Amino acid sequence: FTPNHAAAGKPATKRPPQRNLEPHERILANAKREGLSIRVELLNEDETIVGRVMDFGKYEVIVETEDGARMCLFKSALRSFHVIHGA
Repeated sequence: FTPNHAAAGKPATKRPPQRNLEPHERILANAKREGLSIRVELLNEDETIVGRVMDFGKYEVIVETEDGARMCLFKSALRSFHVIHGA
């Protein structure tokens, strides 16, 4: 028996429809799930960021660097990224 929360006066919560992940988002999802670090190269050739994927969306990636700083990186500013295995 599953209680009907709507009948108990609580509104039923609906999840937004899940969208299909793009191939690069599957890589990010795996890195997030496994707690792996990624190396991100920004469009500015002198900038490289290393950190763990905390979250990501359609347009951004949230990375936590080794010093604990959280950065929101817009995907449009990324040249490339790769997962660092065994780190």
